[in-house]
Amino acid sequence: MKTFIIATLALTAASPALAQFQPGPNIINGRPVTIGSNGRPLGDGPQTSCGYGQALFSLIETTASRLDPKSFANQAEAKNAVMAAVSDEFERRKATRDWFGFTWKQSLFTPGHMLANAFDADLNRQCFPRFAKLLNDMVLVQQQRQVQEAKVRAQREAAEAQRKAEHQAKMAEIERQQAEERRAREAAEAQQRAEAAAQMAVIEQKRLAEKRQRDEAEAKARAERAAQEAKERAEHEAKMAEIERERQAEVARAAAERAEQWRSSVEAAWKVPFLLNTNISEDLFKAVKNEVGFACGRKIRNLVKYDIRSPGTFYGTNSGDSALLRFTQWQVRVSKTGTMTIWGDDAEAQNGFGTWLKVNYSCEVDLASKKIINVSIDHGRLPDPTN
Repeated sequence: MKTFIIATLALTAASPALAQFQPGPNIINGRPVTIGSNGRPLGDGPQTSCGYGQALFSLIETTASRLDPKSFANQAEAKNAVMAAVSDEFERRKATRDWFGFTWKQSLFTPGHMLANAFDADLNRQCFPRFAKLLNDMVLVQQQRQVQEAKVRAQREAAEAQRKAEHQAKMAEIERQQAEERRAREAAEAQQRAEAAAQMAVIEQKRLAEKRQRDEAEAKARAERAAQEAKERAEHEAKMAEIERERQAEVARAAAERAEQWRSSVEAAWKVPFLLNTNISEDLFKAVKNEVGFACGRKIRNLVKYDIRSPGTFYGTNSGDSALLRFTQWQVRVSKTGTMTIWGDDAEAQNGFGTWLKVNYSCEVDLASKKIINVSIDHGRLPDPTN
């Protein structure tokens, strides 16, 4: 610390600002200082054995002697308390410019210097015996606290162990009493169970005898009912079989009539002379679809570069050559060339990236020759014909 103060004095004396002071009284750091002919302050006053001024020494020692080591938790708190008091005193003197009793070197000293290693070394050399005693007493107080805490902890642990032992003994006694009560209760319950079992055995024998009598009577009644029900069921089944035969014959006759009507309507639709620009009936659409729908689907599948798929007949999907391309829309009128076009969009085609895209397709058919004129496939769904 002495080295730091002397170095600071030397730098201050050599600076251009300090060299401007003329010999005589001057104000430096808020206090009157006399400057000699060499530009340096005169009269630093008495020094202690460690090189600190008497006023600074008294300030630190008086502050340390007034503090109670028992009021701090550790040495760091005690040291911070001394530094805080010294800092307050320095700030007060700086604000009021009251440096009475302090020399030039002492006014350059700041409480921050108390954190330096040099100050700790001076403190260990007993330059500030009361301050050192405060820190040493702090160590003793900490040791006493630790001893007292260890003693209290030992007493608490001993009391806890005693309470635990007493509790365990009490619980053992309660457990013993409960075990005795449980044994007595179990013996009484076993006696009651034995008596109840004997009574139940008598009751069970009587119940079984009565049950055998009921079972025999019920078995006889069931046999009679079963025979009667079998007779009635046989008669009913014979009657229902006759009714079913008649119904099946009627259904077969109706189906044959409908098939004949459909065949006749389809043949009539194909045999009708196709007038150009006439409306196309739904019967003709169905006839064309049934006649060339499969062939149209095969030609449309050949247009797909990668793969095509459609919903299965009952569930799942069919792809490739198994894809079933359904036709749901048709051309309203016969074209001028005597053809009609059917459309559908119940399928998806795969592109080069493996993505499935919705597609629509068409098939143009010559009505006179039943030949496929042209097929096509395109992206997207067909517009709703009802809109």
